[in-house]
Amino acid sequence: MGLAFGLAALASLLPFVSAQAHCDPGTPCPTDNGTIYTAVNPPNCTTRGVQAFVNSLSGLSGTNLSVPYAFYIESNATRDVFADHVGASTFMTDIPPGASWGLGALIPSQFNGSMMMAAPDVGLSWGVASAGLKYALATFASNSGHDQPDYVSGWETPDGLIDWSHRALHMSTLTAKAIVKGWYGIKPNYSYITGCSAGGRQVMKSIQTYPEDYDGAMAGAPTWWATHQEFYSFKQSTIGVPADAESSIPSSMYEVIGQEAFLQCDPQDGLLDSIISNPLGCFFDPATLACSSNRTSDCLTPPQLETLQKLYNDWTTFNQNLIYPGQWFGSEFTWNTSFGTTGHAAQSQGIWFIENVLGFKNFTAQDLTAELIAKADALDPAHVNADEFDLEPFFKRGGKFLHWHGMADSVVSPGASVYYHNHAEYAALQKGISIDSHYQLYLIPGLEHCTGTPSCMEALWYLAGPYEAGNFFNYTPANVVDDLLHDSFWALIDWVEVDYAPEYFVTSSFTDNAVPTEIYHNRKICAYPQVANWTRTGVSIHEDYWDCVYPYHHLGAGY
Repeated sequence: MGLAFGLAALASLLPFVSAQAHCDPGTPCPTDNGTIYTAVNPPNCTTRGVQAFVNSLSGLSGTNLSVPYAFYIESNATRDVFADHVGASTFMTDIPPGASWGLGALIPSQFNGSMMMAAPDVGLSWGVASAGLKYALATFASNSGHDQPDYVSGWETPDGLIDWSHRALHMSTLTAKAIVKGWYGIKPNYSYITGCSAGGRQVMKSIQTYPEDYDGAMAGAPTWWATHQEFYSFKQSTIGVPADAESSIPSSMYEVIGQEAFLQCDPQDGLLDSIISNPLGCFFDPATLACSSNRTSDCLTPPQLETLQKLYNDWTTFNQNLIYPGQWFGSEFTWNTSFGTTGHAAQSQGIWFIENVLGFKNFTAQDLTAELIAKADALDPAHVNADEFDLEPFFKRGGKFLHWHGMADSVVSPGASVYYHNHAEYAALQKGISIDSHYQLYLIPGLEHCTGTPSCMEALWYLAGPYEAGNFFNYTPANVVDDLLHDSFWALIDWVEVDYAPEYFVTSSFTDNAVPTEIYHNRKICAYPQVANWTRTGVSIHEDYWDCVYPYHHLGAGY
C-alpha cells in the first residue's frame, strides 16, 4: 500500500469521538469529556501548507523534514468515524547523517493535550494510530526506518539497523512532540506508545533505552528477545520438512492435536467452555494420540509423538538453560501458519534475521546450536534485543507499562512474556520497587497473535489493544463498552494520569469472531500470575461471576 493510498483509505475509516467544541486557540477548554485544546497554529492541510509549517518549526534538533503527502479530513457523513476535522500527513527525513525514517501524523483540530505513538511493525501503522483518535489524542506512527516488511532485504546497513532497533522511533517521538507544540501551542501533557508483535518490541526498547520519551506504554505479544525469537521461528518452520521424515507431523494432524488438547485441558480449569483458561496448569497426556491396532488414522507414531513433545517443551541447552519457551496448549490451530504445511516450511522471518542481520550466511538447520545462539547474543546487532529487565529509570519518572499476550499465540510464545515479567519483577525487587504499581502482565486465554481467536473457540479476545480496535473502523459492535475495564488503553491512560492501577480487565467475544459485530460474552482477565476462576454462582458468560485467584501452578522467577 503506497502512502497516498493508505492515507486516502484512512479518511473513510477514522472513528467518531465528539462534535467540535467552541474553544479559543491555545486555551484550555473544559468540556463534559474533560479539558480540550484547539490548534493555535494549524497549517493549511496540503502538502505545501504542512511543509511550510515544519520549515518554521522549532525544537527539531536539526532534523529537516520533507512532507510527501498531506490532506484534511473534515468528516464522513455516511459512516461512523473516529474523529472529524483531522489533519493527515507524512514526514520523511535523513537526519541525523546516515539515518532515514518516516513519520505519519493524524492531528485533530481539537485534542485532550496528550499524544500517542503507534510503534512500527511493518511500515507506518496507520490502523493503530487512527484508533488513538477516539481518545482525543494527537496520534503518530513511525516506520522504524523503512516502509517495506523487515524481511525484504536492502535496508540492513549499520545505520539502517540502528534506525530499526530504536533510533527511528526515538527521533520520531522527538519530532512528534515538536509538531504538537507547534500545532497546539503546548507541549504534550502526557505521551503514550502502543504496539504489538514487532511493534511491542519497539515499545519495550523505547522505555528501556529512552525512559523519558513516554509516560505510558502498552505492548502486546512483543518479540523482545529477537535473537532467540528468530532462531526459534526458523526451528519451528522446519518441523514438517522433509515430509517423509519419520518424525515429521503432517499438518493435517494439527487440528486433531488441538482438539485433543481442548478435550484434556478445557475441563481442568473448572468450566467446559471450549477455552483453555490456564494452559500452564494443564496436565496433558499426548499418548492418547498414539497410533495402535485400533487407531490407524489421525494418530501419531512414536517419532511423531517425540516431535510433539519437543514443540510443547521449552527449548533448552544441554544443561537446561532456557533458549526459548515452547508452545502452549490451545495454540495448535494456527500451527500451519507458524510452522508450515507438510513438506513446506512456513515463510520465516527467522532466516532473514539470521542471514541479513546477524550475518550468518547460507544458514541451515544443521547449524542451529546453542553455541551459535550464544554468539548471536554476543553480537546483538544495534542492540535489537529489548532485554533490559531493570526498568527503574522509567518507573522513577512515573512510567506505567501494560503488557499482554494471547495464550493461543503460536508466533511468539506467551512464555517469553512470562519470562520477561519474572525477570523484571526480580530486578525491581532488588531496587525495593513494587512491580505491580508500575508494570502488569495480562495473559489472555484463546487470543492468537495480537488479535483474533481460532474459529473453533469462543475465546474472549477483545480488549481494545493495538490492531484490535482497528477491527472496528466502520462500525461499533453492539454492547462494546468503552470504559476502564473493557478498554485497556483507557485503563493505561487512567493509570498514568490518575495513578489508578488496573485490578483486572474484561475481555469480550462476539457471536461471529470473524465479523465481530455483536457481543457474545465477557470475562475477567487477571494480572499475572493470577488467573480467572468461575465462581459457579452465576452464568459463565458474565464477568461478575469470575474471580481473580492465584493458581496452584505458575512459572516462578527462575523461568
